[in-house]
Amino acid sequence: MNKCHALACSVLLIACGGLALEAQRGRGNEPQPDVKERRIDLESSFVRFPLAPADAAYGRINGDRVKQFVNEIAAISRKDRDRGNKYWGRIAGSEADREVHDLVASKFREWGLQDVHFEPVALGPQNVPTDWDLTASGSGATLTFKTIFPTQGAAATPAAGLDLDLVWAGFGSELDLAGRDVRGKIVFIQAMPWPNGFQQTARFNGALERAVAKGAAALLVNVGIPGNVTQSIGGPAGTAGFTIGSEDATQLKALMEKGPVKVHARLSTERRTRLMDANVCL
Repeated sequence: MNKCHALACSVLLIACGGLALEAQRGRGNEPQPDVKERRIDLESSFVRFPLAPADAAYGRINGDRVKQFVNEIAAISRKDRDRGNKYWGRIAGSEADREVHDLVASKFREWGLQDVHFEPVALGPQNVPTDWDLTASGSGATLTFKTIFPTQGAAATPAAGLDLDLVWAGFGSELDLAGRDVRGKIVFIQAMPWPNGFQQTARFNGALERAVAKGAAALLVNVGIPGNVTQSIGGPAGTAGFTIGSEDATQLKALMEKGPVKVHARLSTERRTRLMDANVCL
């Protein structure tokens, strides 16, 4: 490239840059069109895989129809919530649990299956959560959350609750906890769904048990499911534990980035015995 050619390119680039800048300035002074919200139709965007010839026998299984049954079961959980139960859902031994048994049995009979019956299963004594709350304070702000839910088997706090320092522990691995003082504190653990929303990394790597073994007084877990939903997960017996939805967790992490955070956590439980569950059998 000769000097004249290089100079011409430089002038052209400067001119184009100036034009682009002027265009941006011009657009900045003009009224902008409203941004339209675009919603994704999840029902039509599910991935549908073609069947291999060897699996052709499974082609009669209709995923959309199966989802209808899932929705019927999920509706029983929502009904339990709407009855006013704070610890709601298809919890073993609960009224909603029995309603699911009845639904499954009715479907089996509707499909012509024979000898549909229940096999009762006696459950051991359980601490069932009855009421709880959790707030976080730091850097002049106090946060309350929509999605706090007790872990299964969580122990009650004193009636007045616990006031604890909050400690971030990542995924709760040995490496994450190395050098961290968690004794007498509430430990915040991030878990990821793996391989699905019902299984998660904190369960597989023993994160909750590890934190308790190192002296944690209470646990707070976020399973990284999009949105602001939470789920009941198993936790170590004898320790107060809670789960928190991802959007609530994001707010809490942002508060922790500003400085130390204290948590007030309260959990009441009721000891229940002679609870029964059942299997629906043929």
